[in-house]
Amino acid sequence: MISVIVNCYNGEKFLQQSLSSIQEQTYINWEVIFWDNMSNDKSALIVKSFKDKRFKYYRSEEHDLLYAARNKAIKKAKGNFLAFLDVDDFWHPQKLEKQIALFNDKKVGVVYSNFWFKDEKNKTIKKYSNCKLPSGYIKDSLIKEYKVGLLTLMVRKQAFSEVGFNDKYHIIGDFDLCIKLSLKWKFSAIDDCLATYRWHGENESAKNILLQADELKVWKQSFDKYLNNENLQYITDKILRIKFNNYLILKQYKKCFVKISDMNLLQNKIRGYMKIIFSLIR
Repeated sequence: MISVIVNCYNGEKFLQQSLSSIQEQTYINWEVIFWDNMSNDKSALIVKSFKDKRFKYYRSEEHDLLYAARNKAIKKAKGNFLAFLDVDDFWHPQKLEKQIALFNDKKVGVVYSNFWFKDEKNKTIKKYSNCKLPSGYIKDSLIKEYKVGLLTLMVRKQAFSEVGFNDKYHIIGDFDLCIKLSLKWKFSAIDDCLATYRWHGENESAKNILLQADELKVWKQSFDKYLNNENLQYITDKILRIKFNNYLILKQYKKCFVKISDMNLLQNKIRGYMKIIFSLIR
């Protein structure tokens, strides 16, 4: 059985479509662990309107950081596999069926896929990745260019239990999990888009850009024994890029120039960043 972990805090706006996309799966041996992180909107009413015994509702007694809440939800899970869907996003009907088949290889601990990136503000939709997704033992690939969307992630529960989510993280918990899993387990990837991520500006990652950089800095310090010099440079540059993008949004262009000078970039990349800033200044 697959346990689908749905964490919710005031997610009423898109919740109906999200939960319906689980119910419409062609693979039917699943349960939903719906963890309500003390919502004060209509989320509880919406999930309870699904008259399906596979939906199991739990309300937290306190408001937790996101990955602490995910861990609490997982403690209620009875399945041998875990999948994750946030209330903003939705799955395509064959998502679970296509992924579960790849776990016939006992060395595979994680299966993930490509997904659609839907921009609600600009009314556009595009593939998240136009390149072939890496499979196998892919730690270095994940650090260099992390392409695992949590909404596509399916994990063997045995593998998850060996590492778990770090409760201290609010933004990078899935990144931390996947890197730890990649030290021992094979990853299998499906290049088809099996889900849709909805960006609307109120996503946790969008609202906490600098927190992501701060958490990555802490992560790098705690995980450095597993990283080579190239890995460390990738993470350092990623932190700087996150800060650059934040300053760009805030129109703090002098700080953008500082971050560019700190990054280990090829000349063509530097010119690209400079072009972005000058186009905005004009």
